[in-house]
Amino acid sequence: MADVLARLANRAPSNTERLPGQLDLEDAIAEKVAAEAAGAARLAIGANGGPRLDERDIDVVARIARAQYGELWIGKIGVEIGVDHRQIRRWLAGKGTPPPTVLSCVRLQARSHAARILRSREE
Repeated sequence: MADVLARLANRAPSNTERLPGQLDLEDAIAEKVAAEAAGAARLAIGANGGPRLDERDIDVVARIARAQYGELWIGKIGVEIGVDHRQIRRWLAGKGTPPPTVLSCVRLQARSHAARILRSREE
């Protein structure tokens, strides 16, 4: 047994083994390229990746609803939160703004939607 351990301790590492602190060059290059691409994407939108500070409440509603329902979101989110689709279109056109309760309802509805999806995966 001691002989086997001595041989293992003295052998040279294979091509696939890494020594402690050793870095794989291909992995390092891939990480660097991915980080540069992410940085370029953030700069392209003019920010650090967060939502725009001047975003209207209806734009937030649109972003959340579009993520849930796709391009036909206006009628579907209207039914979910009890707002007529024509009113949503008026807000999108800049004719008035939704009351704060609408944004709260949309966020709550989105969380409920996500919870239903997660529960369905567990069944």
